[in-house]
Amino acid sequence: MTDRDSPQRIVERTAEPAFILDPAADRFLAANRAACAMLGYTLEVLLATPVSRIHRGELPQLQLVVGEVLKHGRATTDRLTCRTISGECLPVAMTLSSFVLDGRRLVIGLVRDRSEHRRAEKRLRSGSASAGTLGLMVTKALIVRLEAKPGKEGELNDFLREALPLVQNEPQTVAWFALQIAESSFAIVDAFPDEQGRRAHLDGAVAAALLANADELLAAPPDIRPADILAAKLP
Repeated sequence: MTDRDSPQRIVERTAEPAFILDPAADRFLAANRAACAMLGYTLEVLLATPVSRIHRGELPQLQLVVGEVLKHGRATTDRLTCRTISGECLPVAMTLSSFVLDGRRLVIGLVRDRSEHRRAEKRLRSGSASAGTLGLMVTKALIVRLEAKPGKEGELNDFLREALPLVQNEPQTVAWFALQIAESSFAIVDAFPDEQGRRAHLDGAVAAALLANADELLAAPPDIRPADILAAKLP
């Protein structure tokens, strides 16, 4: 991210719900359409709404997470909820990263509505129970090679570890592995029941978070290779 980027242009790069906030001012600076739709706000109203109002009753938890982001550069959490304009509290998983824009330290957040995943997971479990062992069949995979920038190996290691809570909210991602191959070489390997599951993962929060941090962490764009699974052993 550079000073030439506006906050709104940054969040519009992803289809996942995303926002940028100024923690010192307790206000949103930008939010994409998906974030506004999830919360039921227009962009204008959301930008005029304090961040603490969206997380009403969770101020200590919010301050703790934001403090971790400002100290370490990033954090993930699935312990917060987002209050919609109608008053409903949505359980969410969030990946947060800090960056500097025009001399201000801001926070960008990628949000996943966990209530939708809970319903999908319930449907998947129901289908698996009726289909027996066929419910665990995997046919598609992804192999993603990542090369860290010099000096960024530790941060990429931490990023991959912190991505796990987001993947756990993807019912169609049957298996997911984050690997360190060499000092600066990493990989992600995951498995899915079908192409729809693989596509959902590529359009999901982990891919969006990786895209948001790629310029900072990676020496080259991720090498993403789809694969067909010939045989598998699952629990």
